[in-house]
Amino acid sequence: MLLAYQNANADNYESVKTGFIVRMEEYESIISLLKNWKPGDSIQHELILGRRGSGKSTLLKRIEVEIIENEQLNEKYIPVNLAEEQAGIYRLMDLWEQVLQELYDRSKEEYKIKNYSDFSDDQDYTQYLFSEIHRFCEIKKKKVLLLLDNFDRIVGNFSDDGHLLRETLINYRDIVLIATSTRMDEHFWRHDRPFYEFFRRHRLETLSSEETFLLLYHWSDSLDFDDREKTKIKDFLKNYSGKVENMRILTDGLPRTMFFFLKYVVQTEKPVGVDYLRKIMDEVTPLYQERLNSLPAQMRKIVYEMAFMWEAVSTKEIAERCKMESKLVAAHLNTLTDRNIVETLATNKRNNLYRIAERFFNMWLIVTQGNPDQKRKARWMSEFLESWYDKHSEYDLIKNYYLQANEKEDVKTMLHFRYYVQNKNKEWVKQHIGQYKGDEILKIIIEIWAGVFNAVEERAIAASSENREDAEFFTNLLIHHQKSLVDKLFHHPEFGKRLREKYTVLYYVSQILNGKGNENNLELRIPPELQTTIVSVWQSIKDEQIRYAKAT
Repeated sequence: MLLAYQNANADNYESVKTGFIVRMEEYESIISLLKNWKPGDSIQHELILGRRGSGKSTLLKRIEVEIIENEQLNEKYIPVNLAEEQAGIYRLMDLWEQVLQELYDRSKEEYKIKNYSDFSDDQDYTQYLFSEIHRFCEIKKKKVLLLLDNFDRIVGNFSDDGHLLRETLINYRDIVLIATSTRMDEHFWRHDRPFYEFFRRHRLETLSSEETFLLLYHWSDSLDFDDREKTKIKDFLKNYSGKVENMRILTDGLPRTMFFFLKYVVQTEKPVGVDYLRKIMDEVTPLYQERLNSLPAQMRKIVYEMAFMWEAVSTKEIAERCKMESKLVAAHLNTLTDRNIVETLATNKRNNLYRIAERFFNMWLIVTQGNPDQKRKARWMSEFLESWYDKHSEYDLIKNYYLQANEKEDVKTMLHFRYYVQNKNKEWVKQHIGQYKGDEILKIIIEIWAGVFNAVEERAIAASSENREDAEFFTNLLIHHQKSLVDKLFHHPEFGKRLREKYTVLYYVSQILNGKGNENNLELRIPPELQTTIVSVWQSIKDEQIRYAKAT
């Protein structure tokens, strides 16, 4: 089943095409440029940036297939996809040897070149190999479309060969290079490096919610599942959208991690979100553990503490947490930034903020390396995201509560709730509020809506101190413009820290609604994986405020 997912390794062209349903924007942009190229035009080389598992290799394979099967493109280009061979390339002559071998294999011609020993040095042999590529292109009247995976690793091995490759690509029009890289490292942004401003760049971002469901539904039909497994997957996607969104957000929404998630849906009976999260983490543990072990002890400590702080933080905050001197921490942060492990965020002040660049790596550290408190915070976040994206419709809320109320034969309590949700008959609710016998937390909300303020702050503090609050309580307080009360609860000296950790998204939303988004660079500090959810919650609250302003 895994091979079916890895379209980059597939030999069946039809399978590659039908399986390619995301990253369409990048694909169409590159193919359009290749189709429209005319003799005399400059050559545009492309760089595809994306994390491991984001679909870079699959995109290269799809481009290769299109070049082979599209008559217009096939007349112009010969695709050479070196996705698997780059490990053996550490000199430019290694690259040209691989390209020549592939060209002769594709044309089914005998591979004949001179021996390396016939040349005085590497440079002479390298130039000879390219002259053979040039001759091949002239005979075929085509260009080589060179598809290079992990190009950053290749140029990292080069010395002066990097400059020679750039010069060759600029001075000759025989090769169009489409390369991938896991990061935008110094080879591409430093002005003294050979590939500075050389490529048109395409960044493979996190899959959107729509792309994720599209991909999962496609896999449920196309991969080697039996009928029972296919039914189970589709039922899961229909009934547990919150779990899917939770995994998409907390695992960086990469195709590979979503494939692991789908696999565990099939294998697991009635799991909770954290179970899926742990299992996906198991898949990446060897990679991330190697990354950690490659760091010196002090840098490893900094990475650990930054991950557990989760937000973007200052050098001073990191130094205090790690019990190190700020100058030493700053030097290590520069190195970690160069290695693309840490990301620097410029502020409107002198001091920058820093966070773990790869958010899935951050979550992996919390889930696998954190203490019980840190793991509990991750679990709370997972539960909130599931709850938010799995939230029942208004009709279901009324229906469910109506059934419960009827079981208790408490019709008036049911009417209070029903009128509140429907935003009507406010005066009736206000007159009969004393007959409400339902949940105390919900009673506070209904009273505020009806204009009854009966020791609201004291009761809200009492409920929170006894851990009786829930996410809907804070959401509804914000809907009914009780943002100051929510702020007091989140900063309460006894239980505020627990509330901020348990309802992190709502805490950020409350701060933004209270006009504190710019205080201490709060909006910059927010973990990027939560940004979309925060906007969604904020917009939902605003929409409900507008709806409740139109009482009948």
